[in-house]
Amino acid sequence: MGMPMARNLAGAGFVVRAWNRSSEKAEVLAGAGVTLCDTAAEAAHGAHVIITMLSDADAVLGVMEGAGEAIGSLHDAVWLQMSTIGIAATLSLRTAR
Repeated sequence: MGMPMARNLAGAGFVVRAWNRSSEKAEVLAGAGVTLCDTAAEAAHGAHVIITMLSDADAVLGVMEGAGEAIGSLHDAVWLQMSTIGIAATLSLRTAR
């Protein structure tokens, strides 16, 4: 779901930077006006809105708090966590930092 969303946002005129754990999967987005980044933190840096759409809660935490942590880029950004991870996992992300 992340690729179509990024493509649609870029097509609507939004500046979109994207990172994917499997970089080769994201390459198709470059032709759609999306800037591809080497790390999640690079994609999130300076953004007003950060969208995560991953397979499970561990993946979300790994991206946001793991190597290249994107969570450090949140500052005043809105984090739209769109992964289907359940209520308990979503609530646990509120304390991430």
